[in-house]
Amino acid sequence: MLASSCRRVLADKRGLSWRIQTMLPTKLARFTAIATMLIAPVSFATAQQSTPLTLEDAEQWLRSMFDMGIADFSVSDDEFHSAKGDASPGAIAYRAAKKLGLPCAKICISPPKVSLAPDSGVDKGQPVTGGGVLFKGRAAEKLTAGLPVRPWRTLITCPHEEVANPERVHVDAYGNVHVCQGLSIGNMWSTPLSELVRDYDASKHPIVGPLVEGGPARLAERFELKLADAYVDECHLCYMARKSLLPAFPQYLAPAQVYGL
Repeated sequence: MLASSCRRVLADKRGLSWRIQTMLPTKLARFTAIATMLIAPVSFATAQQSTPLTLEDAEQWLRSMFDMGIADFSVSDDEFHSAKGDASPGAIAYRAAKKLGLPCAKICISPPKVSLAPDSGVDKGQPVTGGGVLFKGRAAEKLTAGLPVRPWRTLITCPHEEVANPERVHVDAYGNVHVCQGLSIGNMWSTPLSELVRDYDASKHPIVGPLVEGGPARLAERFELKLADAYVDECHLCYMARKSLLPAFPQYLAPAQVYGL
């Protein structure tokens, strides 16, 4: 049933991105089994693992993905994920993927810097594979100190994700389906993915609705949030606003780990 649901979503030209943690082998095995049954391209993105990784380990992890014909596999390999250079888990996984012939790319993010008129060079709603930091999650908490800020009332758009009519979604290890990291439209373990996508109406979503109307500034206004006077960018304000709303909307702002909880 789940594979059929995923297949219907992909046939409807909606992108599907599995984001996995390599420290969760049982979850990876479950996702791999699902993806094996799909007859459409699937992309995998992996974060770093906490235990040492050898080239042989990486090849074993990736071989099943290669055998099933995964369309794309990407790894995070920059100074934010590891200071080990060519010995980092991302670099090792990348070499293993290349050795196997698996289509692979690196996600390499530059140190944070902000322009008053930000332009990432990436089409809205498409995967980010490089460039500057997007101030979501840990980046919003750890990397904003000392950067220029803008009045929160001027942050009236969602410049990086197409949340009104998404062409791709993220699926985490817990089944949450995200239109942006930490912004869930439901859980595919309880509701088929095809139904979540089919029934999605941004205007009826308590968090996405205000974002579509007027960006994170509108979200802050809608719920009369008491926040700082200025933020680095739209993502920074959006993340902080959503984090303050998490107790009221846990089903829409999931998983809590995205918000450091």
